[in-house]
Amino acid sequence: MRSRRNWGRLLATGLLAFSGLIGLRQVLPLLRIDSSVCLHPAASGLGEIGLRLHVFSASAACPNGSYLPGHNFGAVVQVSFAVSVMTLVFGSMLVLGALGVGWWAAGVLRQLRSWLRRRLAVRLVPRVMAPQRALIPVAVPVRVARTLPSSQSRRGPPCGC
Repeated sequence: MRSRRNWGRLLATGLLAFSGLIGLRQVLPLLRIDSSVCLHPAASGLGEIGLRLHVFSASAACPNGSYLPGHNFGAVVQVSFAVSVMTLVFGSMLVLGALGVGWWAAGVLRQLRSWLRRRLAVRLVPRVMAPQRALIPVAVPVRVARTLPSSQSRRGPPCGC
């Protein structure tokens, strides 16, 4: 059961990295587009949405169903590129983590740290001792009670009644 869950995680993170790669593959050609190239939207409804969001602009030079890049086309391509790259990087890191590369890298770094500590041992140089704080005796006033304790019982009314 445990191994099935690990394979499921590996498959899910692999699909995440693969989707980032697909998104990056679709966005890369859009980075080289001029403002005079007619574009065909991926779906029929995206053209109308793109016109309203100023991602596309209508032109008589483009055939029916294709549009020129609009004012916001560059921003949309940049956001798509950033999301695709981040998905690819994040998915790749998760795949490597699921395969155990993180444990291996931690072991390698631990060995490197111990090797560097052995090779670059710092010799302690004697330094001037910091001054120590000295305790100073201070007289603290003590309140002494003015009444003397008596063996009379404190219960009942006062004696002078």
